[in-house]
Amino acid sequence: LFRSRLLYALGQQISKRLLDTSRKASRLAFLDVTDRIVRTLHDLSREPEAMSHPQGTQLRVSRQELARLVGCSREMAGRVLKKLQTDGLLHARGKTVVLYGTR
Repeated sequence: LFRSRLLYALGQQISKRLLDTSRKASRLAFLDVTDRIVRTLHDLSREPEAMSHPQGTQLRVSRQELARLVGCSREMAGRVLKKLQTDGLLHARGKTVVLYGTR
């Protein structure tokens, strides 16, 4: 019984990771940088490390980390964050990003 539960849990983890990897690969292939960053930030907002904020969700992520996650340069990630901030979708300062309207 324990063994079957363990195998089931392992299967679930492997399936989840495969699905996540597949989604990331399709994002790299079919979405522009802005869409990749927006989706990645929303994914990060669902992680346990994300903190509640009165205006949404607060994340601690550097431009370098974000760039690595979405496959672009640090400079491009910074430009996109600035544009998203101008559009009123988030506030970015240093390594802190607040996504408005989430949670």
